[in-house]
Amino acid sequence: MGPRYYFRLNDLAGSQLDTLESMRNGGLEAGSHERVIDAGYLPVTESTIPLNEKRVQADRFAAEAVMQGAHLYARGVRNCKKLKAGMSVTVVDPSGTPVGSGIARQSETSILRYHQASPSKFCTADSFSLTCEKHPGTRLA
Repeated sequence: MGPRYYFRLNDLAGSQLDTLESMRNGGLEAGSHERVIDAGYLPVTESTIPLNEKRVQADRFAAEAVMQGAHLYARGVRNCKKLKAGMSVTVVDPSGTPVGSGIARQSETSILRYHQASPSKFCTADSFSLTCEKHPGTRLA
């Protein structure tokens, strides 16, 4: 038994056993906790993050979210020097540890413009994102 990612099973939409069975039918190796009735788990497998020459640094909270497959939006970007749209990048946390990779959808200028916008200006987070190579449809920065 290796490391596991535990989650709460919500039984409002269906029984917990039905939820786990549905996950298994979808190709996941889901299981139920031995003692906690409302808990399920997925085995944690090691994955490799493609390392690209260009790095985009995310703040701590954004980096944690990217590690779990979330998008990285401009608000969470802390450093993206000489970034151009279309570049393959590696997303790193504040200590420089790689947490994800993707294709830049916006340039450094666009991201800086977002950071410098006054509170009266509204920028949609969706317009400043990276598309994740590992999970199509997922966005990073």
